[in-house]
Amino acid sequence: MQYTAEVQLKPTVTLGAYTGLEFTRDKVKVTKEEVSEEIERARENAGWWEQITDRPAQMGDKVKIDYTGSVDGVAFEGGTAADYELTLGSGAFIPGFEEGVVGMNVGESKNVNVKFPEQYHAENLAGKDAVFVVTVKDITVKKLPELDDEFAKDVSEFDTFAEYKDDVRARLLKNATERSESEFHSELLNAALENMTAAVPQSMVAEKTDEFLRNYAENMGLGGNVSREDVVKMLGLTEDAFDQMMRPTAMRQVQADLLLDAIAKAEDLKASDEDKAEVYKQIEADYGENAEKVKEMIDEELMTRDLVRRKAASIIYDTAVKTEPKAAEEANAEEPAASAEEENKD
Repeated sequence: MQYTAEVQLKPTVTLGAYTGLEFTRDKVKVTKEEVSEEIERARENAGWWEQITDRPAQMGDKVKIDYTGSVDGVAFEGGTAADYELTLGSGAFIPGFEEGVVGMNVGESKNVNVKFPEQYHAENLAGKDAVFVVTVKDITVKKLPELDDEFAKDVSEFDTFAEYKDDVRARLLKNATERSESEFHSELLNAALENMTAAVPQSMVAEKTDEFLRNYAENMGLGGNVSREDVVKMLGLTEDAFDQMMRPTAMRQVQADLLLDAIAKAEDLKASDEDKAEVYKQIEADYGENAEKVKEMIDEELMTRDLVRRKAASIIYDTAVKTEPKAAEEANAEEPAASAEEENKD
């Protein structure tokens, strides 16, 4: 008897330049405006609604209303509500409705004339003129706390507003630095990928797409037995739409894996016992009393592979030549940037 077996072989990878890659990188900074915007968001979240009766409704107010809508004198489905709370200016209703409520007082009723959009989701109402009989039952206005030490105590662990503001700036700077680092690493990896030559089999791309699906199912708590078809349906996609959406990401990830594996081989990289011990130490810090259960779930072979790939990636990052844009250098020479310590004085 004769047999023919087809086995998918790992593609041959020809490395190009992956060390000494040159890239410009802007200095990470946080502006006063960004700090103020973050504090204002916290202030908005700490605000409260206060009932008023001494003026009509304005944009930004929250109103409690009853309404009944009709087209050509006939009420339509979904057009009636009681004690509905609406923030004026939120855009929750069709154009013209919220503007029509502006200026109404508590206890007042009026007809608000509107026109449904031509592309409205209910085809029987699309493009139609409608009348809503609206009654305002309550008006509340958003009150915001003063930006003082009491505010800082309410929204943070700090006793003074100055300390809180410094912490906001520090957190924003940390987040901006992490984003910049991630973008920088991505650019360097892309450059190394551009210099690499490898014919990627479609079977590897398909396998990586399935891996993404499995990870999604696990993260959503769906378990490992859910089918690919079920997950795709849960995402509201067809098989073709899902493949078109995920294929570029899967292709890049496969290429990155091949690149890092080839670098690891060329550099003879290994994962030491100390490296593995550090992983387990971090698990203990992250999971506490559940650490042992997490450790039992770890595939040591996959962990070793990932550790080696991280070392390979570090070679790309650590050997890169980081330069500032010329324009930025000239600007810094003319007008030195304020240090974080100087900005804190503002």
